Amino acid sequence: MKREAARLFPPGYWDPPPQSAGDKAAAQAAVLLRTAAQLRELAARGMQPRKYVKAAERLERQAAEAVRRTPNQRRHKHGAIGGSRTVRGVNRKGNPRGSEYDRAVQTYRMWHEFEPHRITRMKGPDRLIPRTLVKLGEIRAIDYISDKYKGRPVTYTHKTDRPRPVLATDPDGRNLHIVGGRVQITADGLIH
Repeated sequence: MKREAARLFPPGYWDPPPQSAGDKAAAQAAVLLRTAAQLRELAARGMQPRKYVKAAERLERQAAEAVRRTPNQRRHKHGAIGGSRTVRGVNRKGNPRGSEYDRAVQTYRMWHEFEPHRITRMKGPDRLIPRTLVKLGEIRAIDYISDKYKGRPVTYTHKTDRPRPVLATDPDGRNLHIVGGRVQITADGLIH
C-alpha cells in the first residue's frame, strides 16, 4: 500500500506550487483591499466614519504600493500595470464597471432569487456619506414593494428594533441616508 501511494503521489505532490513575488504581492494587496472595503462599509453604516474612511484610504494606498513594488512586471507609462487603470486603489482591467456590475447581479440574485432583467446605473449622491448629516428621525419600520421570491410586486414591512436606524439627510437636504441600526440584507430578506 505504501509503495502504491509513493508511486501515485511522489514527494512534493501535495505541496502548494511556489508563489512568485508578484503573486505574493497580489495576495497581500487583495487582503488589504478586502479589509479596506469592510472598513468603508462600517463607515457607511455610521460607525466612526472619519476614522474608518481614513484607515481604509491608508490600506488602499498600501495595497497599491505593494503591487507597485513587485519586480519584473511591465509598467504602463502612468504607473499602472499592463493596460489597466487604478480606481481608488483597486486595479481594474477593461470595463471599470465589471466587478461592481458582477456584485450587483450577485446581490440581485440573492435578494430576488431569480435573474435580473437589467442592472441600471443610477444618478445619485457621492458614494461617500458626508461627514455632517442632519438627523431627521429614527426609522421604526421599513416599508417597500419588491418582486422578490414571487416575481410579482408584493409589499413588505419590517419593524426595526433598537438601536434603530436613523434617517438623515446631507447638509443641502438633497439626499436621504439610512445610518446605523442592525438591519442586514440577506437572502432571507431584511434581518434586524
